[in-house]
Amino acid sequence: MNGNKLRQICYAIIFFALTFCILAYSELSLSYAALGLRLWFDKMVPALFPFMIISGIMIRLNLTEIFVSVIYPPVRQMFHITRNVCYCLLIGFLCGFPMGAKTAADLYSFRKISRWEARYLLCFVNNIGPVYFLGFVLPLLHRKMILPYLTGMYLIPLLYGLFLRYTFFRDKLPASEEAARRYNILKAADFKSVIGGLVEQLNTDLNAPDQLMDDLMLDKADIHDVMAAINKSEIQLNMASTALGKVIQTYEKIMQISI
Repeated sequence: MNGNKLRQICYAIIFFALTFCILAYSELSLSYAALGLRLWFDKMVPALFPFMIISGIMIRLNLTEIFVSVIYPPVRQMFHITRNVCYCLLIGFLCGFPMGAKTAADLYSFRKISRWEARYLLCFVNNIGPVYFLGFVLPLLHRKMILPYLTGMYLIPLLYGLFLRYTFFRDKLPASEEAARRYNILKAADFKSVIGGLVEQLNTDLNAPDQLMDDLMLDKADIHDVMAAINKSEIQLNMASTALGKVIQTYEKIMQISI
């Protein structure tokens, strides 16, 4: 049994176990679901909505790098990340879910972070906000000792982010602004090489009939070869034009993808 099959079986077991618990304790599940929805609309949305607006404005005005100027040096020493990634990390831990995911999506849609950076951030920046956690969750659970719960809620995700940075994402993220710029230049260069190759091949195919016409005038080629080359060049021109349009269209769609 391969790993994917085993994973699917584990997911199915978890799904059926959760379904059984919901059905077995339907009244309790309904009350807690209603409580969660009320908390979301009464507490979470009004508290986070202003931060969403402010963060969106800062991203659009390119103020995110200035915002993290003070904390960026020590964070960069630990995580080796760019300023925009640092900004998302800070917002995710200070404001809580879903600000971490929303900020990562906005930064990615405005091309301020790469796809790999967005994936990395989504692994550990979606936590409960400290204000909500300290002001509602702990009093609801009647917990007086705050430090152990704060450590479990925020230190563990932070350590997990460090672990991911030096393992799975070790060679996938730029470590500085200069590295990010070089990465973007390389991406542009790769796209340019693809387009350049298509244009060069098209130019070769279009020049083939002219060369054969010169050979025909010198009795070095047959008229049938010239006609075949002309037909081939027309087909190649149509195919290259279609392919070039598809490549450009695909590239534009990829650059507009949001998480």
